[in-house]
Amino acid sequence: MATHSTACTYVIFGATGNLSRVKLMPALYQLEAAGKLPPGSRILALGRRPWSRQKCI
Repeated sequence: MATHSTACTYVIFGATGNLSRVKLMPALYQLEAAGKLPPGSRILALGRRPWSRQKCI
């Protein structure tokens, strides 16, 4: 996987859904933990249902 030095923003539509919770969020967490996301990158999660940061973490 190529690494980029430019920070970017990842936008997840449907963040309160099952796919996001089971696949997308854990994958992004693993990439961040492995240092494979560019420094300064952000994750913007949008969903229809109410949720909090604590619920996501």
